[in-house]
Amino acid sequence: MARDSCIIGLMTLFLILAGCAGHISQDNTTTPTPISFTQTPTQAPIFPRNPIDLHGRLQVPVALGSFEESYIGTYQCTNETETYETNYLFVSGLNGSHRIHLELVPVDNEEDLNEIPMPKEVLNAGIAPGDFIAEPNHLYTIRAGVTVGPNVTGESHETPGGGGWARNPYFPFLLRTFVDGAPAPDGNDRLTVIKWCHYFGQTREMQPEPSIDVGMNKVTMHPGEARGVNITFWNYGGGIRELGIRILGQLIAPGYWHFPLISDDLKPFPKNMTVTFDPPISIGRNFRNDNVTMVVTTGQAMPAGQYDFPLELCYRILDTADPSAPHFPFSEHLICPTAGEFVVQVEK
Repeated sequence: MARDSCIIGLMTLFLILAGCAGHISQDNTTTPTPISFTQTPTQAPIFPRNPIDLHGRLQVPVALGSFEESYIGTYQCTNETETYETNYLFVSGLNGSHRIHLELVPVDNEEDLNEIPMPKEVLNAGIAPGDFIAEPNHLYTIRAGVTVGPNVTGESHETPGGGGWARNPYFPFLLRTFVDGAPAPDGNDRLTVIKWCHYFGQTREMQPEPSIDVGMNKVTMHPGEARGVNITFWNYGGGIRELGIRILGQLIAPGYWHFPLISDDLKPFPKNMTVTFDPPISIGRNFRNDNVTMVVTTGQAMPAGQYDFPLELCYRILDTADPSAPHFPFSEHLICPTAGEFVVQVEK
């Protein structure tokens, strides 16, 4: 199977190119921590954190969820039995109470997600509570755990002349979500366990950051027109986020700007032009892409010329400490990891 043929060089290259390698948990134990599969809504479910009433501040049409960490495991390769854990965050919809069922199933690889039997190296894998009743507009924290070992250290082989190959222990899973017995794909997510027993020089942790893709980075239009442009947000990991684009001004010269942006690169936004985004805010989740429409509108008095703008992608992470905060349930701190340039050419 593809899982068995995965070698460390390809795996490391995939993680670095994709930007998907999240923080790897170091929460290792030598005693397995069983995850219960048997909890039902008739029992009082035990959550790692109490469910949080979102007070209508996060409007999602359907239930959705993401893991806080997409990759868990350890850089300390041992022969011990170890349990790796992370939280799955689930946001219920707005239309009443629903029965939620969650399943953590092994898959062949991270892309095809073909279900396979549980690998013999995995002693236990599950998520708890796996069944509960979700009240509308609440945030739930559910704990996922995978126990690996003992004596799981991967494989390596040396060939004459100094060549060879190596494979780290690598176990991908798919979380399947059901609402009232029906599949709820917006709640599905991926989780991968990796034990780093073999290293290449480029092996390193990477913080997953969202990015933007402007399929058409230039529009030509006339005064008094409106044009829509599709923009895609690419999400890799990092959990549930609030995503949006901001434009701080117009570039003083085409292609001339620094990142992070500085005031010397910018001049005021031109009069007789507006730029809006629909939706203005998107809810990002792991390994999901979101489409936004940018609408550029020019007034009748708009002068001809070329107008260059930096489109800065910004996001907020979940932060539920203060329900009265202006951006609850997201952080007040805005993170802007990347930007792209967009050109509007106005012709008479």
